[in-house]
Amino acid sequence: MGSTFLRRVAIYGFAKRNDRSLDEKLRWILENELLYEFKPDVFWFLQQSYSQASVQARQEIIKRALLGPKYEELDESDGEPI
Repeated sequence: MGSTFLRRVAIYGFAKRNDRSLDEKLRWILENELLYEFKPDVFWFLQQSYSQASVQARQEIIKRALLGPKYEELDESDGEPI
């Protein structure tokens, strides 16, 4: 239970950081595979960051979201699973 609470606090805290760009914040969500975990917290996080992030960062979020919660890493060059 403690770990879940701490991860939720981390999501909130990272969203509030002023020393990270919006793109870095979105990348953090992806790198920590949080997009489909703690949905209310992550959706709030995205409300804070998504609209003003770069087009590239927003596209990465959409691309990962479209893959669903159980995705395979894809090779960027040909779209085939690695």
